[in-house]
Amino acid sequence: PPRPPPASSRAWVRRLGTAAAVLQLGTAFAAARALRSSEVRQRLVAMDLRGMRLADTAFLTLGVACLNAYMQVRCAAPTTPCLPGGGRAALRAASAGGAALSAALAHVALDLDDARLAAGDKAYGARLAALGVYRATEAVARVGLLAVFAGVVGPWLFAVVGAHAAAIVLLLYLRPAPNRPTAAPRPWAKMVARAPLARRCSVPLPRATDACLLAACLAWPPSFFVSDATDRAGVFWWRARMHGRRSPACVAPPAALVPFWAFTLLTAVETAVMLGVLHWTAPLWAAPYVVAATWAQLAWGVAAAVWLSTEVAAAADGATADAAAVDAAVDAVALDDADTDAGSG
Repeated sequence: PPRPPPASSRAWVRRLGTAAAVLQLGTAFAAARALRSSEVRQRLVAMDLRGMRLADTAFLTLGVACLNAYMQVRCAAPTTPCLPGGGRAALRAASAGGAALSAALAHVALDLDDARLAAGDKAYGARLAALGVYRATEAVARVGLLAVFAGVVGPWLFAVVGAHAAAIVLLLYLRPAPNRPTAAPRPWAKMVARAPLARRCSVPLPRATDACLLAACLAWPPSFFVSDATDRAGVFWWRARMHGRRSPACVAPPAALVPFWAFTLLTAVETAVMLGVLHWTAPLWAAPYVVAATWAQLAWGVAAAVWLSTEVAAAADGATADAAAVDAAVDAVALDDADTDAGSG
């Protein structure tokens, strides 16, 4: 019989993309394809792809990861009927791990500066690597803790999730506007518009802006910290009429949607409450998962400390460079004045 024609490269790409999507690695695959282009127009499309993958990560990928991790925990209970064998446990674990990696890549991709990487900026590469490790450990820690908590206490998880979302909305609402007249409006104004209901009555309604997506990353479980990477209208910086990049991982107070210390304190309180309940009420079969969730929180804390240290070092280097530029400008002015005095004398 005649041999079938060999598969084209596009067919292999589609097959590889399908396999990556099954393992929750669609973000990594799409980013690898998009970043191969060097044209300006396609770079803009690639940035749009990063924004779309962030939405997919926030509302789908991490939710599927939580569900897979929850099923993994519940199947360990002796009272839960689960199908034995077939490699289902390994597939669920691989899917949850792939989702954590995809979430980390989706967040890191928005901070990726191709020009600095191409120039061989080692300090920037170290900061990006630290951010990637921080995002990956953040995903594993948050997803794992929520899954173990849901597997042990059941529907009480929704109380923690609802309290977290309400606290984030309250922080966004209470965040004051900047004092500078030329500064952007406060984040709440980018996310909500008042629709007239009667002559003297209006109701607040959410606006479909990129700022709302970033707020959802803060409030939607498992919830990641992000900063305001949008312009005055709530549009991502690469589509906005503005100059310069805006980092979603910036912890500086003017750039944050909610203060980093407030989000960290809220997350720490939630983590302490959930771990305390688990250590107090978890049955014997759940003990290994509780221990793993605890170690994941510790790893996340270490990764956060390393990442923040690189951010502080970068800020210090920037301040030193600015001071050196000011000193050089002052010296140049002093030399010009001395030459002028010498010429007049």
